[in-house]
Amino acid sequence: QADAHVALKQLVQGSGLHILLLDETALSFSECQVIGSALISTSCGIVMLELANNEVHDDGVAVLCAGLERNTTVQYLDLAHNQITNNGVEIIHKCANQRSRQSAPLQQVWMEGNPGDESLYTGCMVNRSSAQTSITHQIDFYLT
Repeated sequence: QADAHVALKQLVQGSGLHILLLDETALSFSECQVIGSALISTSCGIVMLELANNEVHDDGVAVLCAGLERNTTVQYLDLAHNQITNNGVEIIHKCANQRSRQSAPLQQVWMEGNPGDESLYTGCMVNRSSAQTSITHQIDFYLT
């Protein structure tokens, strides 16, 4: 698992990727830690981070957001169909507010299908196809 974490960190940090698709890859807290710390790197060029259909809980959201707050490239974040409760949604809102103050806002966040109160994140759900269409020319890598 340590080798996989090193590879994941290198992938996020300096691979030149714009979209990182990690849907349905059984991501848990330890992988979220690796991704969160790698997002801080100035060589990270990820624009769309898709982490849907995994096992991301509130603690994973916290470490992802710690990296996202210092990242200026990620604009689209997909956390749909994970295990995120109202606490995790609040963490994401704080992160989004922090990013907005830094003039590096998260443009779209997908949260549907999580056990939290949908009224807290309804505003985060947007048309996924329009975001994907706008950066389709930058698709480099899918890990499934």
